[in-house]
Amino acid sequence: MPSPSVPPLSRPTRCPPPTSRTPTTTPTCRNSPGSSPTCGGWPKLADGAPERLTAALAPLVDGYRAWIARREAAVDDPASHLGPYRLDAADALGKARDAADRISAGISRLATDPVARAAFGFANRAMHLQRVHTKAAAGRHNAADRLLDDVLSEVDVPANRSWRPFQLAFILLCLPALADPDHPERSDDRRSAVADLLWFPTGGGKTKVYLGLTAFTLAVCRLAPASGGLDPTAGVAVLMRYTLRLLTIQQFQRATALICACETLRQAGPSRRGATPFRIGLWVGGRVTPNRTDGAEVWLSERRRGTGLRAGGGGSSHQLTS
Repeated sequence: MPSPSVPPLSRPTRCPPPTSRTPTTTPTCRNSPGSSPTCGGWPKLADGAPERLTAALAPLVDGYRAWIARREAAVDDPASHLGPYRLDAADALGKARDAADRISAGISRLATDPVARAAFGFANRAMHLQRVHTKAAAGRHNAADRLLDDVLSEVDVPANRSWRPFQLAFILLCLPALADPDHPERSDDRRSAVADLLWFPTGGGKTKVYLGLTAFTLAVCRLAPASGGLDPTAGVAVLMRYTLRLLTIQQFQRATALICACETLRQAGPSRRGATPFRIGLWVGGRVTPNRTDGAEVWLSERRRGTGLRAGGGGSSHQLTS
């Protein structure tokens, strides 16, 4: 019986994969309606009296609320085609209004709480100090003969001493709860407790926000009265965790630059900041750093003799490169 004829296979049609381009988001005060171009300057925020701080920060939340109002109007605009998503839009806008209220509460806290205001000034000074010195160190890496003061004058420009709007807004949003151990956002009540998540595309400046909040927290611990009779200079104030080894080391270096800036300010500042130095530690596996002091001493001895790392594959104590 003859077999049925099978038509020849045709070459598959090549279809290009779907593509989508997401433009880089780099918000500045200039394109944030209602905010001042200098709203986030660290020197200005570090030395502001209550009235000046409020005047500098209020446009940020005012601009955000104006943006929310425009989005609310867009929901009812037939041209936006948001009708099927009205409930989702209302939920998102409600959360945005809550965030605006929390930012406003942070500004009010700075205006009325001397401890929070002093800690905020400390944080801005520390951020300014660590940023320009980190930039200067990088600038002298291949030009060690250049004077530090000359390099500092080049890098101490507004772009290296200011917050982006989303950075400053997130700090203000978190500030009341960090300044008050009894704040409802830090309670055990699930209805009021808050854990804030900051998301922004890579390179947008999330770490800068975390460092600013770290400096504020360290200052509050030193400036506020001891809570429950505990020593405010003892214990751990901030924990930072990263999932990749390389990222852990990079962020450890950035955090250490901040701690050095905080310690410089502590030594030069009033006695209220305490006599105990600000310190930082790196707690990772033994393949990155020695887990014991004697292991670190062995590594250091081998390093001085030029014999390299230990045969057992132990980590290096030398994690700071600049």
